[in-house]
Amino acid sequence: MRRSSAWAWTRLFPSVWSPLSASSVPWGYSGDLCYPGSQEYVAFCADWNNTCQWTYLGTTAVNVHDIKNIPKEGLCYSAILPVDLTYERRSCEKPKIGRVRAVPSWAVPPSTTNPDQLTYGGNRLDAHVQINPGDAITNPLAKIRNIGGIAVEDIFTSGVGMTKPTAVFAHNPPLSADGWGLGRTCPFGGQVKIEGNFYFGYYYRVKVHKVGDPPNSFLVLGDNFFVERSDFGFDLQTSTGGFFAYLDPLQHFDNALAYWNSSGNDLWEVQLDLATAPNEPSIIASSLWYRIQLDNTGPLGPPASPLTMDIHITSGAGDCKDFVQGGKIDGYFIADDLHFGGWGLSTEPNSFTTPSNQPTVTGLAPTDPAPAPGGHAWHLDTGSPVAMKPCGYVVRLDVSDRTIMHSVPFAQNSNHIEVGFCLREA
Repeated sequence: MRRSSAWAWTRLFPSVWSPLSASSVPWGYSGDLCYPGSQEYVAFCADWNNTCQWTYLGTTAVNVHDIKNIPKEGLCYSAILPVDLTYERRSCEKPKIGRVRAVPSWAVPPSTTNPDQLTYGGNRLDAHVQINPGDAITNPLAKIRNIGGIAVEDIFTSGVGMTKPTAVFAHNPPLSADGWGLGRTCPFGGQVKIEGNFYFGYYYRVKVHKVGDPPNSFLVLGDNFFVERSDFGFDLQTSTGGFFAYLDPLQHFDNALAYWNSSGNDLWEVQLDLATAPNEPSIIASSLWYRIQLDNTGPLGPPASPLTMDIHITSGAGDCKDFVQGGKIDGYFIADDLHFGGWGLSTEPNSFTTPSNQPTVTGLAPTDPAPAPGGHAWHLDTGSPVAMKPCGYVVRLDVSDRTIMHSVPFAQNSNHIEVGFCLREA
């Protein structure tokens, strides 16, 4: 949901845009790389609606020098100007095509009012461009774009607050919200990132409210946070009474509006207020309430109730006993959760000096739950494919839910539990 784009004018040096008429002469730019050189300016204008009505966008520059040994294919310079396209985008059904004009000028900036004025070795270049589609916005909107890394249209925001089965991460579109790629609905947890368009010159406030509580019991997300800049570094966003000033979309790569350090497992909702000043009387619009289901509790082992993870040995005398080297060990495990994700079994240690065989499970996939009370069986052959050495071992069970934790892929609530045994020589 980028708000801006970057347009570039690229020139071959020497070229017809050089202040020198003889392109074979490698001088005229005020010194080689040991000297300051000079500036090649480029002014950008746009004809948004292809009507020959030009809008000045800005001027940028690139530092150029005299280069003695110019490759036969020339040298390329690029002058790049970020452009805010928030108010120019249209839907995919009605793509918008406009024209862009680049006006270069050596040493002296070109005109900012007359795109036809060519001076100081300048020229001009026009190109038609198709603006990447997006929300058609003509005025600032109180609309949240992403919650917890997921686009709002991929969340059941008016109902259960879970992601839709087809949901993907907004900034990593190939990645499914369900970390196992099974299209299961997912809740949210940890630090929930709220994102939206930036409207420079306006203010905003983000509120959260637990569904079922009184309407005026909302919390304001007013904690300070850092926003990544487009060039380098970060800027600190500081609230005034819970209100933040919208940053300049041309200067910032990030879309963050607020961060919510969530807790608990309740159904909550999020709302954005848009204002002309950092106070309630200046609010001019508010978004819908967007619901999200929280789940900040991972799978729980003994003595928790309900029990959602556990592991035991059923062979011999049971847990934490001695077994003869080369024999087989049987057991069972429980792996479940309200929003179950997956499980995994492993034997430890498993190193170069002390190799282990791994537990096997039949009739159950790693994304199938093994609920209490019976759970599911596991088996371990201590003699094959490698002969496990006499040592103390554990069989470890890892269980994860499918909560989207901290607004990023591959982060869920997880927990683990082990059961131990010793191998002795036969």
